[in-house]
Amino acid sequence: MNKKQVQQVLKEQKIRPVKKLGQNFLVNTSLIQRIVKAIQKQSPPFVEVGPGLGALTQYFKKKEIFLIEKDKKLANYWYQKDWTVFCEDALRFNWSLLPKKFTLFGNLPYEIASSLIIQFSVQQKQSDKMFFLIQKEVAERIKAEVGSKNYSLLSVMAQSFWSISNLFSIPKNDFYPVPKVDGRFLEFTAKKFNSNICPDLFFQFVKKCFQFKRKMLFKKLDIPSPKDTLKDLGLDVKCRAENLSSEKFLQLYVKIREKTNFSK
Repeated sequence: MNKKQVQQVLKEQKIRPVKKLGQNFLVNTSLIQRIVKAIQKQSPPFVEVGPGLGALTQYFKKKEIFLIEKDKKLANYWYQKDWTVFCEDALRFNWSLLPKKFTLFGNLPYEIASSLIIQFSVQQKQSDKMFFLIQKEVAERIKAEVGSKNYSLLSVMAQSFWSISNLFSIPKNDFYPVPKVDGRFLEFTAKKFNSNICPDLFFQFVKKCFQFKRKMLFKKLDIPSPKDTLKDLGLDVKCRAENLSSEKFLQLYVKIREKTNFSK
C-alpha cells in the first residue's frame, strides 16, 4: 500500500490512526516487499502482531497466518475479510491458542516492543525466529554494547537468548502518519542455551541487578562470599550491572544457582 491507498482505506473504514497505539502504517511498497521477502524465507505458520491495514499481511495466504490486532476497528476490518484474527493485546495474549511453532513478526509500536521481546526471551517455546520493525531508539537499546548509555535489561535479555541482525533502516517518511524517528528492521534467531538456565528466573535476576545499576554488583548478590564469586568469573569486584556482557550475566547466574537455590 502506498500513502494514498492507506488514506483511502482509513477514510472508507472511518478509522483514525491512534497515536497511543503507535499506529504508523508502512507506505513504501518496495520496502514492504523487502521485508516480506526476508520473512517468507521461513516456513509457515506465521503470526503477525499489529497487521494494521495489511501492508505486510497482503503478501501472505490466509491459511498460513494468524493476526493479533488490539484495535477493535482494525480487527473487525480483518474479520470481515475472513482472516484469522484475535482482537487482543499481544502482551496479554494466550499464545497456547496458536501452533506449537511459528515465525513471529510485526511492525511494533514503541509501547510494546521492549516488553514483547523480553516476553518471548523468557517463554521462548513457540518461536525460534522473529522479525520486528521497531523504532531506532529501541533497536539501539537491544543491540547496545556493554558500558554504553543504552545498555540495559532489554539489551541483556535480547542478547542472551537471540542472535540479532539489523537487516536495514527504514526512514520515518516511509510511514503514515510520519513518526518522530526512523525505524529498524531486525531479525532475531533463537540461541541454544544451557539447560540449567530457567529463563524466567534469569530475567528476575538481571532485573534485580539493573534496579540500581550504578551500585556495585557484589552488594546485591545474596550469596556467600559474593566478591569471590565475581573473581572466579574474572570480574572486577567493583563492577556494576552495566559492566557485564550477556555472556557474563549467564555465567554469573549459573554460578549463583550452584551456590544457592535462587528463586527471586
